[in-house]
Amino acid sequence: MAAAFGRLAVHGRRRRPAIRHSEAHPVCGRPCHSRQALRPAAADRRSRLGDGGAARRIRLYQQLHVQQSRPADRLRDPQPPVPPFAELDLGFYDRRRTGDLMSRMTSDVNQLQQMVSSGTMGILTDAVTFIAIAGYMLLENAQMTVALLALFPVMFLTARRYGGRMRRTFRRVQETVAEMSSHLQDTLSSIRLVKSFSAEERESAVFARLSADNRDANLRSTRFSAIFSPMIDLLQYAGMAFVLAFGSWQAMRGDMTAGSVIAYLSYLRLLQNPVRRFSRLMSTVQQSAAAYDRIMETMSAVPDVKDRPDASELRLAGGEIAFEQVSFRYSSSSSDVLHEFNLTLAPGKTTALVGSSGAGKTTAAHLVMRYYDATRGRITIDGTDIRDVTQASLRRQIAIVSQDVMLRNGSVRANLTYGKPGAAEEEMISAAQAAYAHPFIEELPDGYDTEVGERGVRLSGGQKQRLSIARALLADPKVIILDEATASLDTESEQLIQAALETLLSGRTSLVIAHRLSTVRRADLIVVMEQGRIVQSGTHEELMEQGGRYRHLYELQFPQQAG
Repeated sequence: MAAAFGRLAVHGRRRRPAIRHSEAHPVCGRPCHSRQALRPAAADRRSRLGDGGAARRIRLYQQLHVQQSRPADRLRDPQPPVPPFAELDLGFYDRRRTGDLMSRMTSDVNQLQQMVSSGTMGILTDAVTFIAIAGYMLLENAQMTVALLALFPVMFLTARRYGGRMRRTFRRVQETVAEMSSHLQDTLSSIRLVKSFSAEERESAVFARLSADNRDANLRSTRFSAIFSPMIDLLQYAGMAFVLAFGSWQAMRGDMTAGSVIAYLSYLRLLQNPVRRFSRLMSTVQQSAAAYDRIMETMSAVPDVKDRPDASELRLAGGEIAFEQVSFRYSSSSSDVLHEFNLTLAPGKTTALVGSSGAGKTTAAHLVMRYYDATRGRITIDGTDIRDVTQASLRRQIAIVSQDVMLRNGSVRANLTYGKPGAAEEEMISAAQAAYAHPFIEELPDGYDTEVGERGVRLSGGQKQRLSIARALLADPKVIILDEATASLDTESEQLIQAALETLLSGRTSLVIAHRLSTVRRADLIVVMEQGRIVQSGTHEELMEQGGRYRHLYELQFPQQAG
């Protein structure tokens, strides 16, 4: 072995390339006698590049950044083929937590973008480098190269084994992040409930437990990452030891020169650099793969309610709505909520649904809006099955005013015009006046430009309800659905809301859901529901004469009048 090293040293000195001192300087034309003389040429080239070279480099960086960001940006792009969250049906949201969805579209997408922007170009470059160097090494010494490349399947199997485990641990990390986001979103959205029950310490303890779970998951993933890279390095050092021993043996036999062995070691180092960088990148790859799995689980979701390929635009004439043998059950339920439900809502008339909680009243309204599709039977508007028209054209013709008023964090103006973004100022004010909302809006600090806060927290219940009615009036729908619109209002607010509702319902096909029978006495038709079936129907006077369930409910609410 010592003799071999001696031969390597001799041959190494013998084959060292000489520097040609007679080459002319590329700028001045004089002979260059040392490497020092080349420095002015390099400096001159840098000076000739000047600001133009810097500008070109900046433009190149910007182009690369844009190209690398596009794959992740497409995950947020609301264009096909990736279905946006907004196009998924309500059943999808019933089964998932808001915080989890937010985590998938922020944390997971950012993780994937980090991989795309920082790792893709390096992986492609390293792959080309690896193939080129391996090919050259095969030409130089096929026997040694084949033996050396036999180590790479071992590296591949090691990467595959540990890669799967790393992927599972990183997925657990992202799941714990989603759990933390869900809890935080629930806590902040119901902060008044937390304060009212003095549950701050309890919620903090829950968040601390979730944070500990996230910490433990991160430690497990870090352990796997810390083990993987040294294992790959160990295999690479084994390859270098093999080359050194085998090359020395061939040098002793005279099959290789010392210079060839040294060059081969240099090539091996170049070959190992891409593998080493990939092993360092392995944790990012597996973390991004786990993020990609979670993203695609959501983005590949197929909505239960979707437009048919030949769906047409809804054109309303009178606005008659008919339930024909409709049965429905939620995906999480084992029994039907509606049972062979038959009802016709006369055009331009008001139909009221009353009955006990859980009778299926709100479900019937949601089916009209096509938030869900009927399990059996069909719903028609002017004789057209609502599944044969587009969801957008159907919902443009319907407005819903519910007890739980949904206002967005923005100005009064933005909330009023949400259903009709291009509405003129005069139209908006007229709708607010018809809903008895204009006077209190004028008293707000900035009038129609006043911020209402998240979910309208800066307004009272009556004010929010009047804004909701004004928003519906401005949209000018042909069909109105009122779902307990006055259930939680005081007497004064209820009187104002009732006056606004009379304006809203006038001349429109209306479906009113109410527990307070005082709000439905004027309805053209009152339908009493129990356990998803119709048990009575008629006007207030007719139902009082019939007795039965309606009269029983009325006497419970107004015992003095009944007496």
